[in-house]
Amino acid sequence: MLDAVLKPSPPHGIFIRLNIVESSGFDPSVITVKRGEPVKIILHGMDVSHSLVVPDLGIDSGPVEPGKEKVVEFTPDKAGTFVFYCGTLCSVKHHFMRGTIVVEE
Repeated sequence: MLDAVLKPSPPHGIFIRLNIVESSGFDPSVITVKRGEPVKIILHGMDVSHSLVVPDLGIDSGPVEPGKEKVVEFTPDKAGTFVFYCGTLCSVKHHFMRGTIVVEE
């Protein structure tokens, strides 16, 4: 998987498009952001129902249906590396659908 390409999102913050595919997981699988900077993630469900869960950041997107998009917005208040995963049982590959959000100072 490729690391996220971070783009400033007018008027401020980071905008990330995160594709979710059962056969290949999250794309990108590593997202790097800065502490205190607003983040907007557009989740795009590609095949079956998926979700994005980041327990340590209090994020649970709820289901993202195939062909649909859902927006998750947050502002990280602590630095560190946080695991994310699909919280919707989607297939036999479900347990491999993981990634990380790296929050830098």
